[in-house]
Amino acid sequence: MAEQLSNVYLAFWNLACKEPVSVATVRQRLVENRLNAERASDVPASTAFRRAADSLRSKETEAKTYTSLTTNRLRAQVDALTEEEGRLRRSFVGQYELSEDDIPVHVAGRELSEFVPAFEQASTHYTGADISKVIQAILEKDGLGAYSPRKGGGVYFVPVRPDAADLLTRIAAFAASVDVRFLTYSIPDNAAQRAEIADAIASTFADEIRVHAEAINAYDHETKAGTATNRDEAITATLTHMANLQHLMNGRYAQLVTDAETLKIRLGEVRVRIDAHIAAQNAQRRVSGQRRIVTAASV
Repeated sequence: MAEQLSNVYLAFWNLACKEPVSVATVRQRLVENRLNAERASDVPASTAFRRAADSLRSKETEAKTYTSLTTNRLRAQVDALTEEEGRLRRSFVGQYELSEDDIPVHVAGRELSEFVPAFEQASTHYTGADISKVIQAILEKDGLGAYSPRKGGGVYFVPVRPDAADLLTRIAAFAASVDVRFLTYSIPDNAAQRAEIADAIASTFADEIRVHAEAINAYDHETKAGTATNRDEAITATLTHMANLQHLMNGRYAQLVTDAETLKIRLGEVRVRIDAHIAAQNAQRRVSGQRRIVTAASV
């Protein structure tokens, strides 16, 4: 029998859950399995709003969400669909808008008694896709990440740390408690498998570095200093994460480190321009202030 890798597994999960699960229940199940409840994030109000609109769709009803040009806020419009002389006709029914307080507000047409309850349900319950994100968050934040050999995801190479060898077992128990099948398989220790793992990990970090580069390309002297600082910290986090996995990257690590460190140099150059711009603005304010004082004294 071939040797198996001891530090990487193949994992995927099937969403068997048919009904939404409350966020509170998911957090409780995480705690019961010694996992971090913070990995179950709140459902964003915008997501709940869209899901509430989606819940109203039927053969006779159409619901669409969009950003209003008038208020620049998310809106949902509900229309009735009828057939007249062989053609579908839409007639306006009602509109809701997501307020600054993240509450759906009726703004036009007829009030729909089911919209607000649907929003409240969506705000406090997870779909299967949400639970999948919880599992991914655990793997990324409490483990060493999950790396798919396919662009579409679905199947992942999952490295494990020696000090968290039971993480996948705890995730499987949590998943089962919310009607999700989390499956893991051992991987043969051979050159072909190690190359696949290295490619998947390197591809993920290459994409991450590309995102950093695109962000830096958009920076100029007017970029906020805090934005540049946050980007620098994010690149440092990428370097740290890569260092933890370099033993699985089969020679691809060095080039990725060079690429990330090059971005840090470019970012440093941008930060110099930002600092110079801020200094010039402060000097201008001081000069303007002095001029105002002289004018007041002369009067």
